This record gives sequence, structure tokens and C-alpha cells, in this order.
Amino acid sequence: MEITSPIVNFLVVVAALIIAIASTFFYPASYSIFVFLLVTGSWLVMTAFLTRRRRGVTRYPASAVRSLYGGLMLSVSVAGILFLGSVDWRIAAIVFLAGIGLTGVAFYLLAKQ
Repeated sequence: MEITSPIVNFLVVVAALIIAIASTFFYPASYSIFVFLLVTGSWLVMTAFLTRRRRGVTRYPASAVRSLYGGLMLSVSVAGILFLGSVDWRIAAIVFLAGIGLTGVAFYLLAKQ
């Protein structure tokens, strides 16, 4: 089974929902949306870089877009978790902007292939 097949993506989203709901037992409920974004964003970035390539061409041309959406999800989730964790909002904003920058680099590298 391919890692980017629709059934695998569905199972990852369901697992992310279960993990987000389970996180409410340990953390306040406001963290759950950020945990969901963290899991799904990590999955999108991971699958963007793990898709098989044939002769230097990506098998799935949408891998660059997957990395873009996944990077945005990761940036929002990490900044949100830091902000809710009593970190100053300026530090959370710096982390968010650094995540956006890394997302741009990943998008460029995957789109260039």
C-alpha cells in the first residue's frame, strides 16, 4: 500500500483525531486542535519527502503542495502550543515565522525536482 493512498491518509486523520481527543486527558482542551494540526502536518511533510521518485521526477507532482500545507500546519501548531504554554507571544511569533521560512525552503526544494 502506498503511503499516499487515500485510505492511509484517512487512517492518519482518524488517528490524529483520536490523539487530539486523548490529549485532553493530559493537557487543557485548547491544546487539542494544535495537537491535531501537529500530527497531520507532520504526516504531510513526511509523505512529501518520502514519495517515490522516478528518474528525478516526483511520482506525485503534488508533493510540493503537501509540504506547503504540512509546513503551515506545523508552524501554526508549534506557535500555538508555545503561546498556550505561557511563552511570550513574541517568541511564538518568531517560531511561527521561522516555520514559514522553513516551509518555503522545503516547497522550493520539492518544486525544483
